Amino acid sequence: GGRGRKGNLQAIEAGIGTLLERMHEGVPDLTSLRGWVADLLPRNLADRIREWSKGKLSSQAEQERLGGAVGDLAARAAALCRLLSHLERLDPDLLGAARRALAPLLARVEGELRARGIETFQSLLSGAAALLASHPEVRSRVRRGIDQLLVDEFQDTDREQCEILRLLALDSAPEERPGLFLVGDPKQSIYGWRSADLRAYDGFVDLVRRAGGEVRPLVENFRSVPAILEEVARVIQPVMRHTPGLQPPFEPLLPCEAKAGSAGFHEEGPAGRTRRPVEYWVSWKNEGEPGEILARTRPGAASELEAAALAADLLDLHTAHGVRWKEIGILLRSGGDLDVYLEALRRARIPFLVGRDKQYYRRREVIEVAALVRAVLDPGDHLALLTVLRSASVGVPDAALLPLWRRDFPRLATDLFRPAPEKLAEVRAVIAEAALAVPADVPGIERVRGWEQNLAAAIEALAYLRESWETDPADLFVERLRRLFLVEATEAARYLGAYRLANLDRFFRQLLTALEEGSGDVTAVLRLLRRNVAEAEEAEEGRPREGGEDAVSVLTIHGAKGLDFEHVYLLQLHKQSRVDRPDRTEIGALPPATGAGDIGNDRRTAEYRVFGAATPGFDEVEAERAAVEAAERVRTLYVAMTRAKDRLVLAGSWPPRETPLDPAQAKTHVDLLLSRPGVPPLAGLFQEAAERGTWSSADATGALWYLPDLHEREAAPEAEREAPELPAPEEVRRAAALLVTRGEEAEERMARPWSTAASEEAHQRLRALQAERRFADGDEREGEEPAATRTSENGGSDRESAMAAGGAVHRALESWDLEAEPEAELARQRALLPSYLAALLGDARPDRAQRRAAALLERFAAGPLLPRLRAAADGIVARELPVLLPPGRGENAPVGYVAGAIDLLYKDVGTGSLVVADYKTDEVQGEEALAARATAYAPQGAAYVRAVAEALGLPEPPRFELWFLPAGRVVMPA
Repeated sequence: GGRGRKGNLQAIEAGIGTLLERMHEGVPDLTSLRGWVADLLPRNLADRIREWSKGKLSSQAEQERLGGAVGDLAARAAALCRLLSHLERLDPDLLGAARRALAPLLARVEGELRARGIETFQSLLSGAAALLASHPEVRSRVRRGIDQLLVDEFQDTDREQCEILRLLALDSAPEERPGLFLVGDPKQSIYGWRSADLRAYDGFVDLVRRAGGEVRPLVENFRSVPAILEEVARVIQPVMRHTPGLQPPFEPLLPCEAKAGSAGFHEEGPAGRTRRPVEYWVSWKNEGEPGEILARTRPGAASELEAAALAADLLDLHTAHGVRWKEIGILLRSGGDLDVYLEALRRARIPFLVGRDKQYYRRREVIEVAALVRAVLDPGDHLALLTVLRSASVGVPDAALLPLWRRDFPRLATDLFRPAPEKLAEVRAVIAEAALAVPADVPGIERVRGWEQNLAAAIEALAYLRESWETDPADLFVERLRRLFLVEATEAARYLGAYRLANLDRFFRQLLTALEEGSGDVTAVLRLLRRNVAEAEEAEEGRPREGGEDAVSVLTIHGAKGLDFEHVYLLQLHKQSRVDRPDRTEIGALPPATGAGDIGNDRRTAEYRVFGAATPGFDEVEAERAAVEAAERVRTLYVAMTRAKDRLVLAGSWPPRETPLDPAQAKTHVDLLLSRPGVPPLAGLFQEAAERGTWSSADATGALWYLPDLHEREAAPEAEREAPELPAPEEVRRAAALLVTRGEEAEERMARPWSTAASEEAHQRLRALQAERRFADGDEREGEEPAATRTSENGGSDRESAMAAGGAVHRALESWDLEAEPEAELARQRALLPSYLAALLGDARPDRAQRRAAALLERFAAGPLLPRLRAAADGIVARELPVLLPPGRGENAPVGYVAGAIDLLYKDVGTGSLVVADYKTDEVQGEEALAARATAYAPQGAAYVRAVAEALGLPEPPRFELWFLPAGRVVMPA
């Protein structure tokens, strides 16, 4: 604590600094160097230096002797600690071995990238700068193509980008330069970790000035009320200390005319707590005796306290004051404790949107559906199978997993490549045995009663999907996956179902794209799914299409840049930046020694660290990064505070000390806030509030200091929290009865088909009509197969042959050239029949169907219907028009949709009204038989007519016609 120790400190700093300067020129004998340091620096003194670097003094005597020099001592001690730490990590042998091992690998990677035509973003920048610098003709040609060059967010540029701008806009005669307009605020430069460089910014602005440019400050703020802008100045001005190339000078913002008279958000009243435009929440938990304050609340406990207080405050704002969710922004220092805050929002049923981060692939619904796809494409992926079994869509209880595995269930599931009846029966038997083996006393097992039926259905669906993957196109496979497992229906019923559906919709779209782009490469798709989930690949969460935009935004400070909200909650003020890992591989460059403005002559030396071994000059890179990080800590606080329009809440666990730190030594935003004038003595405030039973107090500036832990204890005593009120028996009985009713309704709904054809009801009527006629004519004998399903001499059935022939004729009429000569077009369509039938019959022999289709076409061409079709050619609106309809009502109506295709839609030449025509290939003769068939087909016509009328908004429905091709007749159902 005396002058001798201070002298020792200066001598040590000077001695080690000299040695390290020599090391930057060439690595000396490290053994002798470390020995010298050990002799000069006893262990106890090294420990004291580390304590000083944290601003900690060991005694009252040290505090009295050092007085106001504590900040300077901490800065010098921190620099010395960095030097010592760097010295301990130097390992020339390891560094040399790493260079020899990695240099060939690096060359190979670069060569492979060039061979594939791949460039990284950095190589694009450096290549463009090199091209412009070394080829004046290219530089001139590019420059001539630019009239005005506008650069927005200029504070986020790096030296290479500035060099490209210099070559394009400043490195020529004035008359050859394009107009240059830069927009940037150095106080909002917060991307130093992505190479944004304020030295380059300052240097380029100097170049622009020297070239005759002007700098115009913009200080009028159109976002925030005066109280918030005054608080920004009160907090930021003491800590934003101008350092050229590192920290810009602070410039206060002035409110615009429209905001100048606004007081911001105020609330007074005994019912709820007081609110002010600026609030500080002190995240301290009173975990001891009443009035006893812990020296420091644990960060985890502080986050939990903030999360609970946040949810309660948001709920009150929304319900009592009508504040829309979308006008609220929650800003976090990082995403490390994100789930703590989101869970509090979920419990309060507050909708939220999380910005682009690593949470999308951590959502349960995304993990489970990704596992489902993996289980389909890779039958041997038992981890994916386990995830599917435990998913919300299947719901196998954990108590059943061991019985299933003991009965070889994974192998049976792996062997199911298609829905083979014997294999499915074996799996069902195993599931039934496992269900009997599950102990009946497992807590909660009765709530998943019937899981074995659900599992059996899921395994059968899995088999169908594996077969679909082998035989169907990608879009049909994805659609069947969605329909068979009903993942979206399950997730829609869960909390925040609209957001889960949006995530799933986004997943399925991405899956379809990956399948189509991969051209069936299963390995590539599986690798993509596994990597995205395992590494939590960054992706933005899906958003609901309707009504989902009214949600609280949860963002990091970096993600909130450029946005604003009426109410901003800046949380985690106590959160420290990530600690640098000494074993991490990194590369950096020292700033140029020629000065900030010398953009064009930047000769920087690369320094790096690999396998924990650093180059001798890497300590200077680390020191530079530490300085940039400290400066950006001030600027991130500035950016966060200026996002608020009407109310700003700053929450964190404050340190017990009240002495401000030098901004360069601050580790958290709270450390910076200690420099704010007028911070009340928080320990005394907390204890006084606990004794008086209050939880908030305003300071001289009008800012409110709020103690959420005391408010929570006052609003919800411990006894009430431990004994929640239970519902009355009558209410339980009503709920149980309603649940039974809803269950019956759900069973009825599940019994209905997902989709149906528009012709389904017509076909049912037609089958009934045919059965009645066969019975009346005595056409059927007991035990004889119906004629419609008899096997033909060529294999297959008459029904299959007739359906294929009808489909081929429909395809021919869809593509019939109405301007061609009828005979020539008939010959062309007859030649195309084999290709039409091949698509319909697959490997089956098309002989019988082809003869039938050819006969139908000849009768059509020779009859009155072809001239009628040719006469309507100018009025044809569509042929084979796809139709998709809502399901309609009725116990047999589908759940999803009704689908079909209109054979012909045309305008009647005489009346100008629309006509819906449907081709029929039925072999029907006689007026009575035609009328009966027309009546049977009436529901199909009604569906098509309704679809056209609703889609086009017609005042009158179109006419419906049935064109019976074999008979050459047009019939309109009665």
